[in-house]
Amino acid sequence: MIDYLFISPLGWSRHIWDKITIDKRFSNKSFEIVEFLNDSFENISEELISKCISDNLNKLSPEGVVITSSFGTIALISTLINSNISMNRLILIDGFDMIPSSEELNNIFSDVKDGYYQQLSDYYDNMLSDNEKEDLELLNILNHNLTVENDIYTPKLDIKSTVSYLSIYSNRDIEKSFLSISDKVSSFSIFSNIPISIPHTAISEENHLLMLKEPKELLGAIFQSD
Repeated sequence: MIDYLFISPLGWSRHIWDKITIDKRFSNKSFEIVEFLNDSFENISEELISKCISDNLNKLSPEGVVITSSFGTIALISTLINSNISMNRLILIDGFDMIPSSEELNNIFSDVKDGYYQQLSDYYDNMLSDNEKEDLELLNILNHNLTVENDIYTPKLDIKSTVSYLSIYSNRDIEKSFLSISDKVSSFSIFSNIPISIPHTAISEENHLLMLKEPKELLGAIFQSD
């Protein structure tokens, strides 16, 4: 059995949760992390994603907690629609925007090229503000999003796989879907940077990756009863 299940945002390694799982309250707890990278699944399909999530949900302890972020929220809710799995507590961080149609996605990404970086600093420049570059823990987390070959750094999620992942859940109303499965969840907390009808804590777009930007706020939600 596991105590916590983290379902990550698209393109981030499991280390995106490091600022959370380093908390001493996790020292005697077990957890699993689902990633969405090039090699996360034998092939990128809703069937395999749902199976992975369902298998992990079935390993959750009765008091287990599920924490999702962005694309991870979409994947979880879409999985729950077609399953009979229920859970104790659920914490959702964003993921209520509707993903464009496959045609729109192809247009959006048609001129986007895969990133290649000769230096880690080039990647940091692309991802972080000057102030964020002072956060050594954050830099280490970002390093895990990259693979290196012949002294060239490339993201572990390329553009082709990004479009494949997003296309699976095109045009889905995630807010409506959540309302249809909310009876499967004993209690939930939602952080959202867009207005939704479901009770939630509003966050800024800047705090979209809450586990990185405001880890104490997320830890407060996870351990609210402690």
